[in-house]
Amino acid sequence: MLSVGHGAAPAAPTPRSVAKLTGTMRSLHSSPVYDKPAVESAESDSGVPRHGLVEQSPKVPRHVPGSPALGNSLRGSRLFGGRTPATRQGPAPKAPGSGMKLGVRQLLLGILLGVALYGGVVAYAGFRQIRDVLGEFHWAAFAAALGLASANYGFRFAKWQYYLRRLGVVHVPRGDSLLVFLSGFVLTITPGKLGEVFKSAVLARTHHVPVERTAPIVVAERLTDVIAIVLLVVLGSLGFSGGLLWAALGAAAVGVGLVAILWERPVRALFARLGASERGAALVPRLARAYDSLRLVASPSALGWPVLLSFVGWGLEGLALHLLVGGFGLHPALSFSVFFYATATLAGALVPVPGGLGVTEAVIHEQLVHVAGTPEGVATACMLLIRLATLWWAVLVGFVALAGLRLRFPSELGAVAPGTPDPGRAPDPISRRA
Repeated sequence: MLSVGHGAAPAAPTPRSVAKLTGTMRSLHSSPVYDKPAVESAESDSGVPRHGLVEQSPKVPRHVPGSPALGNSLRGSRLFGGRTPATRQGPAPKAPGSGMKLGVRQLLLGILLGVALYGGVVAYAGFRQIRDVLGEFHWAAFAAALGLASANYGFRFAKWQYYLRRLGVVHVPRGDSLLVFLSGFVLTITPGKLGEVFKSAVLARTHHVPVERTAPIVVAERLTDVIAIVLLVVLGSLGFSGGLLWAALGAAAVGVGLVAILWERPVRALFARLGASERGAALVPRLARAYDSLRLVASPSALGWPVLLSFVGWGLEGLALHLLVGGFGLHPALSFSVFFYATATLAGALVPVPGGLGVTEAVIHEQLVHVAGTPEGVATACMLLIRLATLWWAVLVGFVALAGLRLRFPSELGAVAPGTPDPGRAPDPISRRA
């Protein structure tokens, strides 16, 4: 081993010591916990550069890395954050998204509201009448409606993948990403489907992507959905003007949303005011990161492809309503069916009620009866069937996907039930990347 004497010039390195140091640097480079700045600092201190030797007397540390004193020689270096893993003290850092509650109350409230609503509809229309009407229904049409709704989920998943790539989140396997996306349907019965931010919490726990990085995707999804539905309403209303009011309201909502997202100055001013308080100062950095992600996924340049996917996807669900009406032996124009479903969906999105419950159903029923001339019993049955094939089918798919994720990630999601906080498990520092 080389040593440095007091007051004497450093000794020239021997071939044996240089070979030993070079091998140590290579082993550190190949280590799974390699930290480039720290290793480059060690290289600089040892006198062994990354691209060959220099003709000067090197400074050799007293404890050569790789010796039994490795823990002592690197203690306090940046390689282990100032201390060795064995001596790390204090609570482990929480995983991104830890502590985020996954509200079972909202879910149960939506389910109970839906049960009460549909029970009231059946009671009002008459159980016997509904039963008789359904007795003449061709159930193959309902199976086709489920298939079309599922195809819509496929188009919406393509949007989710597009937004993840735009945010630079590319390390999540496609199968895991699909399950995470579908798990968001568990809380789809929330106002504006904003409860689907649940999938961001799940992604944070399973793949350690910060919630504030992907939560803005939900806002971008709703924005592009509204744009696509407005286009469907406008196209469907070419023959009559019944839905132009909802189209105008939807267009206004889109305009307000885009201005709020893209006009940066007032948003930054709001962050500055929030940062003046002690509580706000801790929250502002996360809000700022979320806002930056939102501007990235909701900018005008990012709208074209997602709007096209939404247009096709929601159009398929309009086709599902058309097939359900046809299952009763009635055949209105396809444009009417798409228009009815689009206006009902838009009304449910703009009115802040869980899953559009009550609003969407009423608009579908009234338009089928008063515009298409559908018999009362058939209109009621069509309304119930289309909501079962879209809204409630989505909730069921979400629960199945969440169950699959809990099997795939038992330690990360084993204790996760809607309403249960994360236990605060620390993520693996090597896998914590996005």
